[in-house]
Amino acid sequence: MTQNSSFLFSSIACRYDLLNRILSCGMDRGWRQKTAASVSLPQGSRILDVCTGTADLALSFWKKHPHSRITGIDLSDAMLDIARKKINARRARPQVFLGKADALSLPFEDRSFDATATAFGIRNLSDHRKGLLEMKRVTKNKGHILVLEFAPPKKNLISSLVRFYIKQIIPRAGGWISRSPAAYAHLSSSIMSFLTPERVCGMMKQIGLNDISVRHLNGGIACIYQARTP
Repeated sequence: MTQNSSFLFSSIACRYDLLNRILSCGMDRGWRQKTAASVSLPQGSRILDVCTGTADLALSFWKKHPHSRITGIDLSDAMLDIARKKINARRARPQVFLGKADALSLPFEDRSFDATATAFGIRNLSDHRKGLLEMKRVTKNKGHILVLEFAPPKKNLISSLVRFYIKQIIPRAGGWISRSPAAYAHLSSSIMSFLTPERVCGMMKQIGLNDISVRHLNGGIACIYQARTP
């Protein structure tokens, strides 16, 4: 996440979860749960959630893997403040720990985590490849890499409706509810300009990840990318 993106997300932090539920018709919560459930991990595993935001993915991992240790990092102080309140309310400490860090320069030693994941974070990084390389670096040998991300709609009839929703409804509705039109204009444009699933998988292969797969969600609106480190 860039400093500019961090500022934008901080400006909508107090309404971020509500808007996620509304604008995704509640689907985003299920997508995160599917991401957390897509890997089998032994007790005591260490999991990193990159660009954790308000910690929804970290908490999904906590529910699915309650005996693991989960670290969530983000650049936005406002997002992390809300995440801490949620974690305390669910009594998820000490299994879930949060910290401020840059996804492009993770403050962890090589091969520290059994699984490294991100939900809707890669798209907002200034360098997608470097973000994936950092996730690979901090993941143990044969560890899991998980990326939940929106996909730009394809050119067909159904996707035309999705395209209209992303380009017209999200920036207007999100901007009105959050009182931050710039943040949701950014969200809309970042989805439309993001890499296709084929290019994401190609980038994963290029940086040396193995066992790459993609799971299309709700007609391809979003995707769960999975890979293993060498």
